[in-house]
Amino acid sequence: MAARAFMRNKGTIGVGLCLAVGLAACLTWLLWPSSSARVYPAARTRTIIDVTVCLLTGPGGATASSASTADAAAWKGILAAQVTTNLRAQSYQVVGTETAQNAQTSINTLALRGCGLIITTGSAENAAATTQAHLFPHVKFAPQTSANATAITADAKAKALALVKDSH
Repeated sequence: MAARAFMRNKGTIGVGLCLAVGLAACLTWLLWPSSSARVYPAARTRTIIDVTVCLLTGPGGATASSASTADAAAWKGILAAQVTTNLRAQSYQVVGTETAQNAQTSINTLALRGCGLIITTGSAENAAATTQAHLFPHVKFAPQTSANATAITADAKAKALALVKDSH
């Protein structure tokens, strides 16, 4: 008789068992610790701001062993500003011989590539920056004319930092 009663209530037991499993699953989901309680490590990427400072040097470049003191000093100042502000720093060389015309071509290229500040160090580059500045009113130009490397480093850094401040 008990076996018959069990057979008749088999459907009821199945439904009850399904409800119990469903209730356990819902309670587990509701009581599970939320993902917002997790602590994630700090991001390992640098956030680069949308400011590019470009250095235009003679054919030797700023990092080459043949770089002039002014080239190396200006690059050092730009890199110091980059560490502080996460701006983009790029160094370019005049293509070909160091003439005012070649420097003007390089200035135009840098301005069109999105440089917000173009720092120049050589006499041809400085002359080109002075003559081309009116064509690019959205670009700041900083010809470096001092022979004092410390002054150039500080000036390049100060100009780069001012550009970052102005862009925010």
